[in-house]
Amino acid sequence: MAFTLFLGVMGTLELAKAIRLRISGIQVMGVIVEVREVSGAEGGLMRIMKVQYEDTTGESHSFQDNVANGVYHGPVGVGIPVVYERSNPSVARINTIDHLWEVPILLVTFGFGGGSLMLNAICKR
Repeated sequence: MAFTLFLGVMGTLELAKAIRLRISGIQVMGVIVEVREVSGAEGGLMRIMKVQYEDTTGESHSFQDNVANGVYHGPVGVGIPVVYERSNPSVARINTIDHLWEVPILLVTFGFGGGSLMLNAICKR
């Protein structure tokens, strides 16, 4: 039960960050500068992208895509939408539905949803 609560809390924090980025973040175009292929669960192939972008002052930043879900946006050199925090340009995400929203929604769903199902099962005993 504690683990599902942990997932729910982590999902809520990531969801809050995604909402903050959508509301007050700055949208720019970045470039994929590296693509790594990693073996995933059950032998699947995942691609992790490193994206580079410039903030409004012209300073260069980069981040590694934290969603290694197999969604692939193209080879090195391809442009990709990025959104970053106005007050902290080093906090950024790929600005697509799957990369910005998928992990927070899954964590909240499995965390709090799984926890409530477990609590319901315990209470019925």
